[in-house]
Amino acid sequence: MSGDAIKPDDVATTEAEGGEEWRAGGRAGGPSDPSDALHTPYGSNVTDSHVHSLAVGERSRAITVVHHHGLSFTEAERLFGLLFEQNFPRLAEVAREEARRRVDEFTATFMRMAAAQKVTAEQLANLSEPDVQFVLNAAVEGSARRNSPRLREVLAGLILRRLHSHDDALESLALGEAVLAAGRLANNHLHILALCFLVMYADWFHGPVVWSAANAFLREMIVPFMSSKMSAGDLLHIEYAGCATLMRGPVSPFDSAIARKYSALFDVDKVEKLNVSKFVRSVIERESPVLNRLCELSEQVGFYVLQPTTVGAVLAVTTIEQVTGKRLSADEWLR
Repeated sequence: MSGDAIKPDDVATTEAEGGEEWRAGGRAGGPSDPSDALHTPYGSNVTDSHVHSLAVGERSRAITVVHHHGLSFTEAERLFGLLFEQNFPRLAEVAREEARRRVDEFTATFMRMAAAQKVTAEQLANLSEPDVQFVLNAAVEGSARRNSPRLREVLAGLILRRLHSHDDALESLALGEAVLAAGRLANNHLHILALCFLVMYADWFHGPVVWSAANAFLREMIVPFMSSKMSAGDLLHIEYAGCATLMRGPVSPFDSAIARKYSALFDVDKVEKLNVSKFVRSVIERESPVLNRLCELSEQVGFYVLQPTTVGAVLAVTTIEQVTGKRLSADEWLR
């Protein structure tokens, strides 16, 4: 097969049980622009390619992936649809139509983000890897079950990160588990993870440690996540989903933790030890309304006691990127 063109009839899927062959009808050509890819017939027509099949689920049919020099946007789009058609449970017609509409929205989101990031055909070819297909199938299922634009963006962002991580075993595992976990989290849970990551683990400064820089960071990066619903139950659910652990036992107050992390903002050496906490809070009240609101929020719900796992860190940075447009790194968790 090294030099022969693969005809549309050579592109097939095979049932996991019974061996019945299902042929995916392709067409002779197809759009490569993501805007033309939606609602095209499912199938593929790559020449000079190799064929691989993968079944997902107990009674699923294997989706054939053909690749050699990469996948076009059209073929990637068709793969999303095939995974839905062959692996999603049979639903009542109305529910199935709605689920399919959501998958189409997810596909459009992925295509738009892939085009914006200038993803190449060679990079899209990583969709043919068995592990990536399992992860993609979970993303398709999650997008079908929940009608959430934010979830679609996060899932698409995770898949795109996964396409670039095939040489990094830990990052690949974390991204795969993050796709599974994302389907178990509501939007506010994603925002809580992002808020905790930004407040407690991200570096606020890329220059002098001064209040003007701190407030600029807080307004740009923190404020978009502060209005999300937050309760003790939400924190427990995030822990249950495997995205963070809750620190238990004696925990320093939030304002004290911030004062230790950014001691240059607080001249506490001149303050008597017994009055440090009161002094720190008075400085925060004077210098930063946003940080003061975070202190109040921490007293109501101790969000800052969340310690993200590798999965939670990947979800946090992906959510942050979708909301703020800023790409952060989770290397501290993955190295």
